[in-house]
Amino acid sequence: MTVNGILMISLVLPMVVQAGQVVLEKGPLLDFREGGKATFLRSVDPQEHVRGMASIGNQTEGVLNARQEFCGHYLDLCATYWQLDRCERALANGRLVVSAAGQAMSDDGYIGGETSTNRLFAFSLWNQAHVAYGLLRFAQTSQDREALSLGLRAADWLMATLGNMSPERLVDKELVGNVGSQHLTAFYTFMLAEAATGDKKYGDFVRRTLDGLERTGMNLLSNPDCLKLQSQKGIEMINAWRGVLLFSKARGDNRCESSCRSYWRSIADTQIRNTGAATNKERFLAGGGAPCILPVGMRPNENCVQCGWLRFTREIFDVSGDVRCAHEMERTLYNHILGSVASDYSDFAYYQGNVGKKAFRKNAIYQCCRYRGFAIMAHLPELVLDDDGTNVTPLVYSPLSYRSDDGLALKISTEYPKTGHIELRAATKVPRKLRLPIPGWCREWTLCINGEKISPFVERGFALVNLGATEEILVQLDFKMEFVRKVHDIGGRRYAEYAYGPLVLVRDTGLGDRFGEPLPDNLRYERKWEGTAFAKFTAVDGEGRTHTLVDYAHACRTNPDVDEFEVFLPLSGPHL
Repeated sequence: MTVNGILMISLVLPMVVQAGQVVLEKGPLLDFREGGKATFLRSVDPQEHVRGMASIGNQTEGVLNARQEFCGHYLDLCATYWQLDRCERALANGRLVVSAAGQAMSDDGYIGGETSTNRLFAFSLWNQAHVAYGLLRFAQTSQDREALSLGLRAADWLMATLGNMSPERLVDKELVGNVGSQHLTAFYTFMLAEAATGDKKYGDFVRRTLDGLERTGMNLLSNPDCLKLQSQKGIEMINAWRGVLLFSKARGDNRCESSCRSYWRSIADTQIRNTGAATNKERFLAGGGAPCILPVGMRPNENCVQCGWLRFTREIFDVSGDVRCAHEMERTLYNHILGSVASDYSDFAYYQGNVGKKAFRKNAIYQCCRYRGFAIMAHLPELVLDDDGTNVTPLVYSPLSYRSDDGLALKISTEYPKTGHIELRAATKVPRKLRLPIPGWCREWTLCINGEKISPFVERGFALVNLGATEEILVQLDFKMEFVRKVHDIGGRRYAEYAYGPLVLVRDTGLGDRFGEPLPDNLRYERKWEGTAFAKFTAVDGEGRTHTLVDYAHACRTNPDVDEFEVFLPLSGPHL
């Protein structure tokens, strides 16, 4: 099978991609991806990862930036930029790190970065799973036989080691990091190994492990709820569930798929905040999605979680076709993700509060949120559009072009989310269908085909447009972008939350507003079409003072070391 013109080693695709090629065009998502790619190639030295592969035990600060976990992420990034961009430099850098893995790996396949007496503890097995993942991803896209051999050796060591543990030991929260969830990230790695070889032993191991876990507090299949399992950790549990979902696709296991969908819904229903983010202290918690004041010192909204959430949501759409996946993806991408990347695209916030200074974290020692942010940048063309062979679905509205292997050509032109106007030009050689998600925030919208307004068939939140083997058609969507204010009681005080279409609007002291100042109840905001922000609104109060709101992604960009922002703005008047 070919994807983006590449003969795949794998028998089962480990990523959610379609045959054909998505090309992002001029707009914020292209800027985001190209900025990340340039930073990755310019600033991330492959020699750090060469040294990282060989590091053991108490790693020096210089190598900790490239510990084995991040070496695995690095290889995935190299693989993706080769797969989607045919980037020769990424391919060459990846081969350097693969060669280093070959030199560093023990004869038994261990490469987890710990001494022989500590291989079952700390981040040892976590590191091992990530290195195996990176090697297998690189082999998948580059046909590198050394990477494949090393990845399988690492996966086999991991399977043998975990296989010697009882289910209770595997998730023992006293012995295993992250409340017992850390080792379950191996599920995804095992399914990559099965995809690369066709050897069912890897999926069979996942199946036996899932069955054994049913007698523990990590009974994923019978208790798929983010608050009820033993571990409420964010990215660790999302990693585990992505592996379970990959297993369900490979084996056609309906129970596993159903459990994955239930776990996804439990997060969407209870955890995701207005900015598309979740977790406090890296954990899901009761009432997690409710309006609250979250200074960054509380460690809220870990970027790793939102990056994992985007990819998990994309993969859930592949099996569910649920329009809520599109709603969640645009909310998280256009708010939290774009709002947490540094202006030069060099780093991401580790934690991001909703009040105070924005945390554009740079040059940090532990790089997990940076590398997962880089992964969103690299994989973005795979995330924004779905083609199942019948339906073509833009999951995030953005300027792009797409050409399928069977002759469908699609071009999307839009300034979304600045405006709600979207134009799609489509031509196909065989009958197909455009499946256009109606955003969850949208109450009024229109659709025209070749200039004629129509009443389209709407199914499960999608407007459906049939494409025949005819000349190109022009589809025009117009979503009415509304300015919305909601008032909340937070700790006995009234606060206002503002939104414009999918965008959260915030106060930003860099635009002249005063931090913490109560707002009058009767302000009337008007749109200002200026600058690079997605949206900016101003209002003048009774004393002649101007109050400004700007979209969350563009807040605190004037002087990030000084500027402060607020998502929930206190209102004047008595407390509740």
